[in-house]
Amino acid sequence: RRELKKPPLEASVIQERLLAWPPRAREIKYVNKATPKFRK
Repeated sequence: RRELKKPPLEASVIQERLLAWPPRAREIKYVNKATPKFRK
């Protein structure tokens, strides 16, 4: 009988992801603004 439950993420992994989100959001914003200029 297989267990369908996924192992819970470690607190350290969750913290790293939360801390990494603000810079990612900034990068996405800059990329979205910059891509049209690069395409021209």
